[in-house]
Amino acid sequence: MSIVETSVLTIATNRGSMGRATPLRDLHPSGGISSTGGPDDPVAAHLLEVVAAASDRSSWSDELSLRVDTWTDRYHLSPLRAHVLRGLRLGPVDTVLEVGAGAGAVTRYLGEVAATVDALEADPGLAAVARVRCADLPGVVVHGLALDDVPVAPAYDLVTVTEVPAGDGTPADRLLHLVATAHALLRPGGRVVVALDNADGVRRLAGGGLARVHPGGPPPLCATRAELADAATSAGLSAQVLGAFPDHRHTRTLIDHDGLRSVDPTLAERIVRLPSPPYDGEQLDGDLERRAWSEAVAAGHDGDRANSLVLVAGGSPLDLDPATYWSADRRADLSAANHVRHTAEGRVVVRERAFPSAPALDGPITLRPQVEPYVVGESLVERVAATPAPADAAPLLGLWTSVVDEHVDAGGGVPWDLIPRNVLVDGAGTAHAIDQEWQHTSSDRRSTIRRGAFWLSYDLLFTATTPPWLAGHTVLSGADVLLALAGEDVPPDWRPDLDAEALAMASLAPRAPHASLAAQTRKERRNVTYLSEQSPSSDDPHDPVVAGLTAANRELRARLEELELARRHDEIVQRDHAIGLRAKLETARAELEAVRDKEAGTRDRVVELEQEIAAIRSSTTWRVGSRLVQPAARATRRKGR
Repeated sequence: MSIVETSVLTIATNRGSMGRATPLRDLHPSGGISSTGGPDDPVAAHLLEVVAAASDRSSWSDELSLRVDTWTDRYHLSPLRAHVLRGLRLGPVDTVLEVGAGAGAVTRYLGEVAATVDALEADPGLAAVARVRCADLPGVVVHGLALDDVPVAPAYDLVTVTEVPAGDGTPADRLLHLVATAHALLRPGGRVVVALDNADGVRRLAGGGLARVHPGGPPPLCATRAELADAATSAGLSAQVLGAFPDHRHTRTLIDHDGLRSVDPTLAERIVRLPSPPYDGEQLDGDLERRAWSEAVAAGHDGDRANSLVLVAGGSPLDLDPATYWSADRRADLSAANHVRHTAEGRVVVRERAFPSAPALDGPITLRPQVEPYVVGESLVERVAATPAPADAAPLLGLWTSVVDEHVDAGGGVPWDLIPRNVLVDGAGTAHAIDQEWQHTSSDRRSTIRRGAFWLSYDLLFTATTPPWLAGHTVLSGADVLLALAGEDVPPDWRPDLDAEALAMASLAPRAPHASLAAQTRKERRNVTYLSEQSPSSDDPHDPVVAGLTAANRELRARLEELELARRHDEIVQRDHAIGLRAKLETARAELEAVRDKEAGTRDRVVELEQEIAAIRSSTTWRVGSRLVQPAARATRRKGR
């Protein structure tokens, strides 16, 4: 028996009535399991093999995220799938109905935080994957049913739909039916959460399509903000509508647009990372998406233009954070959730662990949960980028080193990420450290200064406007210039610092629980270059070092391949030209030889004729004829006169 069949059989055998009783469980105690075999659908079969083989099936599982090879894999396995619910601060929720569980990515999160979860998934293949994903959560039952099959009774504290399937009828009618049906299933004070694509979102305006959650399947439903809010109010519920970027499936930023404008009207533009990653086969105009979002924020229409919409309906309005943004591409225990909030002390950014239950792995980096004041100012990188001469940059670099000095603790330690990109300069010219997310076990002033110079050089060369006095430099030579301007020592050899950076960044990357940091580091170091040449620019100022360094290598290799192809093409063209010229030359030579041969024949014939004429003139007949002809010719001339 395969691992998949064993897992499904175990679930079918062990699934009982654990968790709170609900009318749906009374009607379908086992969730309607009809088979212990694996699914016939190849996508579901692949997902089932991956999930069944994983030792860590949690909602934050690095092990599963490392198995992502396609967009469909990412949709069903990424830890970001449940962020759209994590960011709502729903409070204690005992009993949940999830509509459209898919392969169980969100179901797994709900089962970790709620006592009872009834998950609906009509696709038998995906339902089988969801059951395996949640096999160790006794409060979860995955039902092979649809929403209309649920007995109408107020049994749930939360009804959530994070993917609205396509169907007949207008979006407004389908949403009203969905929300009204969910409302009938809520207990007093319960809530409905619906997440979907915004038909008026900037992604759609930029030519983006709808995600095909299942290859070959229909696209999900999309609607406008007004249609979503109207569905809630028509069903007798209060409505709050948030925006999600890049979408509600892999949320990096969740925004309460009205609340965020009260914090900082410009923050909505700066907090959102664009362009959005494309779906499979999607043609997305990233520049148009950025411009459309900037214009929407400036006009105060950002709430209508978010890529995805999240409806929170029912009960009294939630005390929502103006914005929540998450780190990505980090291992689970080092992933952060950052909340922009109003407090009695003013505007702050609260940093928490995104996955509090994720076990800590080995490595030199730890996350720093803390509360930071919200600062309005200009990035130090932008300030330095605008300087016309090195002398103008030196005072700004002095501001940065002063901030570093202020943060040296009693033991000589310094926050590892106190680099210029994380320093803002306010209107009064005061520098402030922000986003101090990490602590390094051996970070000190010297290492922080050198790291900051390296990344400032990188940012100025690749992610910001390069000042004229730094143009033409490599990252390392630019870092040398910046250190000298700051009055700091220039390292004789950057390799130890870059090796330490590679080790630190390797510790941040996701890895399976059984993988050691040493193995991860060896893998990362194979991709490291020391940037001895200037590389093409990157649009993302927060790229990790390995990605930045390896991207430079990839670009250089691609350019070398292009040049090699061009050289080979030129060689072929030149060879073809040479062959053509040689052929023409041979033809001309042949024609010349023919002309020469003809000319020689003509000369021989002339000689022969001359010889014949000479022979005739010397003959007796020629002399007699001449004597007879000459008197006649003279008589003829006289007569003509």
